[in-house]
Amino acid sequence: MESIGSALFLLVDLTDPIQIRMLNVYEKTYLPNEPFVYEGININLSISIIDELRNNQFLNNIDINKPGTYWYVFEDNCNNLKDTIEVYYDSIPNGFPSDNLVFCGQDALNFSTGDSRTKWSNGSIGSVINLNKSGIYSYKISNNCGIFTDSITLEFIEENGFFVPNDFSPNGDQVNDAFPRTQITEDFGLEIHDHLGSQLFKSNNTHWKGTFKSQDALIGLFVYILKINFKSGVHFMGMLI
Repeated sequence: MESIGSALFLLVDLTDPIQIRMLNVYEKTYLPNEPFVYEGININLSISIIDELRNNQFLNNIDINKPGTYWYVFEDNCNNLKDTIEVYYDSIPNGFPSDNLVFCGQDALNFSTGDSRTKWSNGSIGSVINLNKSGIYSYKISNNCGIFTDSITLEFIEENGFFVPNDFSPNGDQVNDAFPRTQITEDFGLEIHDHLGSQLFKSNNTHWKGTFKSQDALIGLFVYILKINFKSGVHFMGMLI
């Protein structure tokens, strides 16, 4: 018998395991419109539906305390999510240092709320006002932090002979180490504020030795309020160098 030919058959296993991963399809999260940050207060931006873990940190949540442009991007095979916002800054205005002040020998009070939108009771608008007459003064401010109002009663009287030096040197040499340098025989209250209005010191019948939280205060310009219990209950206010 004559052979026609031969055939070689090679059996190959074409199967190979594959891994299938289920990906979520998320609904886009929109960042808030025109958020504002305020002095000492943070805002939180969160993409709560996305819980991807990257570099051992969850990146779907951030705190913001400065103005600027902020954005997020989330991308995978099923999602392409992104949004951008502009964060603005607004402030809480300064309040009057007291409800009532009496000035002896001082001819004016210059005060600033720090907000140019301030509406004063005398009809003027602006952050700064110069008051030189006895009376009741108030202001109203509306901004993104809320509505703020404050008032003060001022009395300007003639000099009564009491003098408050506006400087001292708390260097431990036993000379002019405390403020006020003037000897006060009546009961008195003393407040010290920095040039931004933050209170550094408040006490009754105690002089200030130039410290804040047990540390030497930085050299600069300060505002003092000295309330002495004369018969008229005189309040002094001035600048301390």
